[in-house]
Amino acid sequence: MGEAAAAKPSGLLGVGGETGDLIRSLDWSDTPLGARDRWPLTLRTVVRLAVESQFPMALLWGRELILLYNDAYRSICADRHPRAMGRSTREIWPEVWHINEPIFAAVLEHGQSIYLEDKLFPIDRRGHREDAYFTLCYSPVRGEDGLVAGSLVTLLETTRRVEALRSREAELRRERAFLRTVIDSISSMVMVRDAAGRCLLANEAAARFHGMTVQGLEGRDCRQVSTIPPEALASDREALDTGRERTGELDIVAADGQRHFVITSRMPLVNDERVPDRVLETAMRSSSSSCRWPRRGTWSSSARPRCAVRAPSSDSRC
Repeated sequence: MGEAAAAKPSGLLGVGGETGDLIRSLDWSDTPLGARDRWPLTLRTVVRLAVESQFPMALLWGRELILLYNDAYRSICADRHPRAMGRSTREIWPEVWHINEPIFAAVLEHGQSIYLEDKLFPIDRRGHREDAYFTLCYSPVRGEDGLVAGSLVTLLETTRRVEALRSREAELRRERAFLRTVIDSISSMVMVRDAAGRCLLANEAAARFHGMTVQGLEGRDCRQVSTIPPEALASDREALDTGRERTGELDIVAADGQRHFVITSRMPLVNDERVPDRVLETAMRSSSSSCRWPRRGTWSSSARPRCAVRAPSSDSRC
């Protein structure tokens, strides 16, 4: 029994890596926390929990918000380590105090737990100001009397993920702008619809034909667009079900009141799982046709139209 008792680590902390050693080596009697052997049980327990964790943690104790942290938090501190240990967070992180002050007030005064995802903190680190992003939770720590005595902050820096996401979003905006330029330069009507008949993408030619703006057409349920006949949407479904291109001819009265013969092609588009879930429609119109139409509003699986549009002649049979 005596040997077992002697084997236990003496003092408050016996583990904790570099920051554990740092906490043990500092003279805390000159800080608002006082001598380490007089720390309350709650403070000693939470400090030990933090320094033994591999997840970045910072404990802010008392109204002065004295900072104690673990090894995983060192990279966040950067050149503020080790002088940050045992100092007020307001003193150590003055450039973000305007962000932290109302948060700590909510935690200490009202016992609230605050969660923030990808929160921007403009911090001075490694000799320059940088935009750093963190997902973090400020939790109240209650003392033996049940009152909030401090706040435990668990956090993970997400700067690289946020920057990568924003870079990807910027790339997607450029790609969409390029796609918009391309499809608007096409004289034929171009539209992409999903399986429910909602317009996902349309060019200027398609919008004009249907008497709408591009912004008004995109996102609209095409079943509510009077110039898109039901048989056109039924052909969308057939293209999706068969996974094959569908071509066809329609006799449509456009938004301008004029009657047009329209040759259309519907190409099924697949998603990441290689399942057809959208249809690319291209349509060419003519106010008159001299071809022999099979039937107005009919469709085939041919990869090309069954007739060509040409100038009207005396024997037109459309």
